[in-house]
Amino acid sequence: MASLDRLPLLEAQCKSFPGPLSAAIYLPLLLATGAGPAGPSPWRRHRRGRRRAPRGAESGSGAGRHSAGAHYDTAGRLREAIETLEALFSRLESAPSACAPVLALYSERLADPALAALMPTNALRNAALLPAATPLAAMVDADLSASAGLGGLVGNGSWASDLVARAQRSRSVWLLPAWETARSLGEAGGHGVAGEALAGDKAALARLWLGEAAAQALASAGRSGPCTAGQHGSGSSSASAAAASAGSTACGQLAAAAAADAAGAGPPGSGRLYPFALREFAGGHGPTDYLRFLTTDEPYKVPYVEGFEPWFVADRFALLPYDELFRGWYGDKISQVKHQAAHRFAFHVLPGAWLVHRPHAPAPAAAIFRREAGAQAHGVNALLQKTVRRFVRRSKFDHYVTHNRNLDYWQRRGQARGTYEPQRSAGFERCRSLLPWWREGGQERAD
Repeated sequence: MASLDRLPLLEAQCKSFPGPLSAAIYLPLLLATGAGPAGPSPWRRHRRGRRRAPRGAESGSGAGRHSAGAHYDTAGRLREAIETLEALFSRLESAPSACAPVLALYSERLADPALAALMPTNALRNAALLPAATPLAAMVDADLSASAGLGGLVGNGSWASDLVARAQRSRSVWLLPAWETARSLGEAGGHGVAGEALAGDKAALARLWLGEAAAQALASAGRSGPCTAGQHGSGSSSASAAAASAGSTACGQLAAAAAADAAGAGPPGSGRLYPFALREFAGGHGPTDYLRFLTTDEPYKVPYVEGFEPWFVADRFALLPYDELFRGWYGDKISQVKHQAAHRFAFHVLPGAWLVHRPHAPAPAAAIFRREAGAQAHGVNALLQKTVRRFVRRSKFDHYVTHNRNLDYWQRRGQARGTYEPQRSAGFERCRSLLPWWREGGQERAD
């Protein structure tokens, strides 16, 4: 899923992965000032075809009733969006070794600019999944590119067949460790480091993260068995556990380098790349155990812990839907991973492939949450607008965070009682029931 301003990131992702790729593109359409809908704001879908560019224009069917005088200035924006996607599709179709794209444009009519700044991320993820017809699928955000190793694995028919069989037999999903570039590098520098990490091997990852000495230690550690950062570590908080568990000087060097990097005392040349969200929310990807990933060539199992939000490959029919009540970037992906874990899926790490986050301007909600600059000013201002809800005057962003925390509470309660089901739109359910590649065998394999 992506917004129009992130299409360059989607293009980079497509060029990194020579396989089928389905993307849901979001276009919020705001009512003119003073107009307000009297009915719901349903999803609007603007044509989709397998390996076909999106076409079409806005249709009035299913749009709900609106107050007299309500005016939508949509024709120009829709036309511009469609032309942009057609141009992107043409470039990708002609690019060697690029993905086989399916691009679908979804619009949503809204009266509140703050709501337009909160992309319906989980609804878009569900929409992007519908065109997928391959045995394996991975839900990966548009700002992540795939290493060369992933394309090689997917192109290996025996590997893919074996992974499908193992996923079905053991109810497993297969994690793709994610990395991100240092924000201090800026966008240009970050893209350069991302390209180096995607094209390189694990020694390159170690060098970019921990420095040249760590890259040299990696070769020694690999010969003496995998290092480990402990159950909850990501290589930064469990240095002593990593050294003790591996019992080798090389692992000790890697663990010490990771601890130094976490303390901001890494050697020159280090810290240009690091495990995803390590410095903002280590629990989100910490269980992946990045030291072990760097020092093993074998898949390994990791535990689920609260807050875990990895990207993973799964049997398509076993990839559980996303709860569409979540919008924006607070708890959205975590809720799906939690649901996957509640269905007793095991989490295994793929040792030969990884993802790298490409730098970009933050979404308005993320910019407010992390107190970053660079987001679209109108989106930030709309979310910071004060409003009263249940006799409490706060910013719309604060109300949004409270809302998502309440959703998390009700999910926990429902899972404890065995009654939780992620909210899906009627359109998603109908498409899934009618599309032939979703009808065959899906229910038995997902239960």
